[in-house]
Amino acid sequence: MHEVDCGFFIPVIQWENFVPRDVGFFAPYLFVNNSWAMATGREVHGFRKDVALSFSAQDVNDYDNWSHKAADLTHIDAWAMETKSAASRLQPHRLVEIVAPANAAEGNTPANAFLELVLAIMGSLGPLGGPLSNLPPPPNAASWLNVIAQMIIDKFTTTDAQGQPAVRLPIVFLRQFCDPASSTQADVQAVVQADMVVPISSVGATFPGGGYQVKFFHKDSHPIAAELGLDAVENSQLTVNADLEFQLLQAT
Repeated sequence: MHEVDCGFFIPVIQWENFVPRDVGFFAPYLFVNNSWAMATGREVHGFRKDVALSFSAQDVNDYDNWSHKAADLTHIDAWAMETKSAASRLQPHRLVEIVAPANAAEGNTPANAFLELVLAIMGSLGPLGGPLSNLPPPPNAASWLNVIAQMIIDKFTTTDAQGQPAVRLPIVFLRQFCDPASSTQADVQAVVQADMVVPISSVGATFPGGGYQVKFFHKDSHPIAAELGLDAVENSQLTVNADLEFQLLQAT
């Protein structure tokens, strides 16, 4: 099934007896462009998946002619309520907007796109860079960041259904359903994990640089910035246009 997704993926660590055992990405919000994708996400994984009204000035539903460029996705418009009250009605609202700098460039595509993508994410974390840069250079590697990035890739390397090299990315969902007898309570609630399998050969990435802004427009039905602890306007530390294929496996 073809779908367009805009969402938030927050890195998380699984701990067991004070020892980190696994890493994953928590997905609290995900907006899609068709009802089939929304229904399967809510009914199978039970997490908050909404149908968006618009993502772009381009027609992202014209699958044959749209170029499938992440840079075309500039906003999230969806049905939302400005305030919660007896008189409130769902109306089309802009929830998120991505503002590119005036001199935004396409960026270059590195030869090893997946390694460079992991390196870029690690480098954006900040605290790793200082201590590691003071160490003597490692043998047979460009830097200690490269060594750690390759260790991460090796840990999550697997094979896809065709037996080709792939990467396993654990996605974590909060599966919950409202209690029909009490609208403020959940009668089903669980944390579930579903692995995303990404063929390494399918990964492409360009790095257009910084200067991007993400703006959040508060609506009582979708308090995205407030729930995620973000400001109304956030400046990006890292911008990546990633192109990849993936399969989401059954939850565990």
